[in-house]
Amino acid sequence: MAPLIIINGGDEFLNDRTAKSVTKEALAAVQGAEEMDLDAQSASASDFVEAVSPSLLSSSSVVRLDHLESASDDLIEALEHYAKDAHRELTHAASSSALSHVVIAQKTAGQKGSGIVTTLKRAGANVVTVPDLKKERDQRNFVMQEFRRRDRAIAPDAADLLIAVLGSHTGELVAMCDQLCDDSDENPLTRSTVSSEMSGRPEVSGFTVSDRAFEGNLPAAVQALRQALVSGVEPVMLVGALSSRLRQLALMGAVAARTITPDEVHIQPWIARRLRYQLRGWTSDGMLRCFEALASADEQAKTTSGDPQFALEKAVELIASKGNMSAVAQRGVA
Repeated sequence: MAPLIIINGGDEFLNDRTAKSVTKEALAAVQGAEEMDLDAQSASASDFVEAVSPSLLSSSSVVRLDHLESASDDLIEALEHYAKDAHRELTHAASSSALSHVVIAQKTAGQKGSGIVTTLKRAGANVVTVPDLKKERDQRNFVMQEFRRRDRAIAPDAADLLIAVLGSHTGELVAMCDQLCDDSDENPLTRSTVSSEMSGRPEVSGFTVSDRAFEGNLPAAVQALRQALVSGVEPVMLVGALSSRLRQLALMGAVAARTITPDEVHIQPWIARRLRYQLRGWTSDGMLRCFEALASADEQAKTTSGDPQFALEKAVELIASKGNMSAVAQRGVA
């Protein structure tokens, strides 16, 4: 605990969750403190000075200051003076119990306000840097940590399914982690369980169709495709899932041909192993035919011409046959 704590940038949901957690800790550390909220977009220096001064209600306070990046020059100066004075007093005090005021300032992601953070850090502020979760690796680590916090574990492919569906919505991702832990005793949680739990989401339907098609299981792929379409999943979303997997497969083909290096692919090792196995039997011409079939299905899905559902079935059939037209001729869609 410190007189001034800055929750710096990163993912918006995590920034807010961190600020709430630190605020809770501060209220426990500063007994009898009055909790106050200020917004740097509108708060003046005098508003801040009043918040960290004794009042009729309490001699101590825990102040949460939002939008630090928008603070005025006068407010920044007041924060700097407060941080220096409080840090000096705390340094000479016997323990952290000498804290009478704690300020938790939140700064949103981006370069704006980075100079303010540097200035206040020099004045004695503690800076908590929040991860931004923009990279898939960071998202995966975050999911693993969320399950560890609950003394649970999740299989890597199950974590990747969660990320693929909810990676851009951290709040929903955390809520789903909670729900999975509450609804299942499985440890570690498997991809099958996660897929079942999120079966109502269109993205999951797309991954199911893709998995079955690239496994070569045509009947299961077509069944999953038809179920997805009947349940209202847009054809363009299914095209996207199939195209994404085909692009990954093409990249692994390029690695196998030594056209590019594995480091250039940025695919998780366990996914790369599965793709290498699925790559057997594929040819460049076969991939090209599948890309063309998906492009045709995508065009029909985005226009009023043609039959996108029929085009999708044909594309799935071609993928399940590894782009082999003679194999397609020998097997029909059930």
